[in-house]
Amino acid sequence: MSEQQNSGQEAFKSWYISGLKALLSANEIGEGTTNKLKKYITSENVSNAIEEGSKATREQAEILKNLLQEAGGQPDSIPNEIMMGIDKASDQIAGSEDKDVRDAGVITSAQIALHYFMAAYGGLASTAKHLGLNSQAETLSGLVDVVKQADEKYTRMAEESINEKASA
Repeated sequence: MSEQQNSGQEAFKSWYISGLKALLSANEIGEGTTNKLKKYITSENVSNAIEEGSKATREQAEILKNLLQEAGGQPDSIPNEIMMGIDKASDQIAGSEDKDVRDAGVITSAQIALHYFMAAYGGLASTAKHLGLNSQAETLSGLVDVVKQADEKYTRMAEESINEKASA
């Protein structure tokens, strides 16, 4: 491998580690957003789903810490402006006077965050694969699947009852 290729590989790995750190930060922010959104929830189903999501977020944070250590990074986080924006917008999305609209807003806020995580985990899975970190790529791809399942659950919940109540 030439010196230029080695330099590119190191830069790519450094970028990957930064991405893991940003996702760790996103999980921390997401946990805070979830706790904030709880005050808006009136539906028991939405409340249960948010609690499950909160537990999954904590589990994913532990996985990210492990991936960071395996990749040679420190398990600390860096600011995540994207998730900070989602957090800020969540109050507006879920802040309706109507309780049913608030429940629909909580689901929407959660799904916006989930879509960010799907994209970020998927992008870093591809990066890990190209760095030869195949186990990490598989782990991150698995997280994409977990997040997709949560998103599908929220979609079903919204379509089966929450959105109908909100639109009544």
